[in-house]
Amino acid sequence: MIFLDTRYVSPLLTKALSTVEETIFDVTHGCFLSAAPNFKKMDVYMGIIMNAEIGMEALNEFLPDHHVTRMANIFKNKMAFRKLIASKYPDFFYQSCTFPELQEMNAKELPFPIVLKPIVGYGSEGVYKLNDSESLEQFIHTYETIDAAENMQFILEQYIDGKEFAVDFYFDEKGEPVILNIFARKFKDSNDVGDRIYYTSKDVLATYMNPFTQYLKDFGESFHLKMMPLHIELRVNTAQKIIPIEVNPLRFAGEGTTELGYFAYGVNPYEHYFNRSKPAWDKIIEAMDDAVYNFTCAEMDKGVEPAQIEAIDHHSLKKEFKEILDYRMLPLDGRATFAVIFFKSESEEEHDHILSLDFMKFITHKQYQLQ
Repeated sequence: MIFLDTRYVSPLLTKALSTVEETIFDVTHGCFLSAAPNFKKMDVYMGIIMNAEIGMEALNEFLPDHHVTRMANIFKNKMAFRKLIASKYPDFFYQSCTFPELQEMNAKELPFPIVLKPIVGYGSEGVYKLNDSESLEQFIHTYETIDAAENMQFILEQYIDGKEFAVDFYFDEKGEPVILNIFARKFKDSNDVGDRIYYTSKDVLATYMNPFTQYLKDFGESFHLKMMPLHIELRVNTAQKIIPIEVNPLRFAGEGTTELGYFAYGVNPYEHYFNRSKPAWDKIIEAMDDAVYNFTCAEMDKGVEPAQIEAIDHHSLKKEFKEILDYRMLPLDGRATFAVIFFKSESEEEHDHILSLDFMKFITHKQYQLQ
């Protein structure tokens, strides 16, 4: 079954949907695009996928007692997820708190640097790295002016020093993990928590395919998950230990960015999921070139509303990239991302330019005049 946000359906997902016979629920308009199923008789492991976070609301409405629904809700709650895996990481610090509790917290007892983020959230929205008590005080001072601050729920986590990755995969009918993508995440500096650039390459796949496959097998062995797609973010610390950051259930990388793998190594993740198939990674990696394949999400600053925008200069933005593989304009419907750009580079050096790029300079605001 597919919970589909029809405001934006990416090209490879559109292609895959044209070849499968699946029940589709349009979460944007609240209607079925095919015959409605009998949810009471639905097989627990029949397979569920969505292309956006808003599908979770419909999932909980239609299948509140589904095992996959229960696991998806645990994954989406960062505190519940940490508790779920706590026994595997006994030395990993994490703590939940409300904003008032954060205000009263003794900073001397916190193991800085730490990461602070909403218990429920998407992407890097609301995520902060706090290096010391001064940065915590600054965060508190900033949020004291927000009306909803008292109702905010946060999780504080130990900062993991190391390389970060995003992995798209699914557990197959036997509960074995099938990796469909491995993307490395590029940061501007040690304080950057943004989602500006992810990339992949022959070296990334060759280095991490086997250890990530084994890790995901161990990760899922006690969850009893079958035919469940996941997007997991991992860090490999300086001791080469793999530590999960968060799990986004029942989907792959958002806004169609999972399709970077199609440009880099010809893998359509949706087709593999729908067909219950596995990429022939040994042959794929052997056939790859030495280029670096990347995507970036061009985002507006927080608080910018679509009604304020007069125009976006996509033509000039394209000129900032040496070799564009695909440039996708997204609808201005309230989301921060207005374009997803897939691009190819000879090395990671081009990343520095894109990481420093101010996307707001390509946006023209409407000029309002008093009557």
